[in-house]
Amino acid sequence: MKRFIDSLTPQQQQTLHEHFDTIYECPVLSEHEYKIAYLAWLWANGKVYDAGNHDFYINEEEAGMSMTDYEITFEDDHEHGGINLQLLYDYYGMNQLIEKMKW
Repeated sequence: MKRFIDSLTPQQQQTLHEHFDTIYECPVLSEHEYKIAYLAWLWANGKVYDAGNHDFYINEEEAGMSMTDYEITFEDDHEHGGINLQLLYDYYGMNQLIEKMKW
């Protein structure tokens, strides 16, 4: 994820800041917002997978980070032992953010 953050232009950072600021007061982008933006980038580039029925997951080796990096409730019965990415998708307006991450 470090290379992802370092590769963002000031304009891309501003786009991200504006997106998060529509969801909650976001005076500056923190590591958390960058993680969510990186997840959107993964989604935009076909690296978030659907095991069926909107059971989304990432390949942690491919992504270079684990789902525990997102600090959200685990689903114990989740086949991939991970996080409900649909919750993140809905809360963070990922459909809009993914479109912004296609650069």
